[in-house]
Amino acid sequence: MPQAQCDIIIPVFNRLDLTERCLKSIGDNTEKSLYHLILIDNGSSQDTQAFLNGFKASRDNVTIVRNEENLGWVKAVNQGMRLSTNPFICLMNNDTVVRTNGWLSMMMDIASSESDIGLVNPNFRLKRDAAGDADRFVEIDFCRGYCVLVKRAVIDRIGLLDESYGLGYYDDDDFSVRAIRAGFRCVRANDAYVEHLGDSTFSRVFKDDKRMALHEKNKSLFYSRWGRRLKVAFIVTDGIDRD
Repeated sequence: MPQAQCDIIIPVFNRLDLTERCLKSIGDNTEKSLYHLILIDNGSSQDTQAFLNGFKASRDNVTIVRNEENLGWVKAVNQGMRLSTNPFICLMNNDTVVRTNGWLSMMMDIASSESDIGLVNPNFRLKRDAAGDADRFVEIDFCRGYCVLVKRAVIDRIGLLDESYGLGYYDDDDFSVRAIRAGFRCVRANDAYVEHLGDSTFSRVFKDDKRMALHEKNKSLFYSRWGRRLKVAFIVTDGIDRD
């Protein structure tokens, strides 16, 4: 089997229905020789564990790490990153569905096209904004962690995700800011669509009040380090007051 170019790291905590759909969508839309799967089983129940073991047994491009308890998304991703050896790493949630054939090669081509592109998100909307239609990619302020391609050079320079963010939230913002300050750009691939079903695993693990408390705690941590994001408002009128 040819050497893969990208390690796809997916933490899994139950939600077998979503996990099966995610893995099938990757297999259906990705050239097998391009990638190696690193699945972090974050203390899933027996049915999910059995599925993952069977999935690995039928393929030659899968590594599984089993945690006996749920360590959270951040630590699980870092486990995968430490095992990764390929020039690209793609971090994914198990509640994602790949909708574009060739999505991974598109994103790797974009990352390779310019030396300072460090992180690449797919498009998370099926219908693209008209302003981006003419370009393969557009620069963005940060990359969302639900599915993000990372160059090996970024990790070599800034390290792994910051485990101060615990189980998750704002860890992807923090990683993006660190990458930008190290001289890399975050971009979105306009033609690669990966759907995110959104908080499906978190919503099963935490009740809304605990989930929001974690979100607010990590937001405060992020703001204390990097400050609040600046927002720009444009006032649009039908006519121009020449005076």
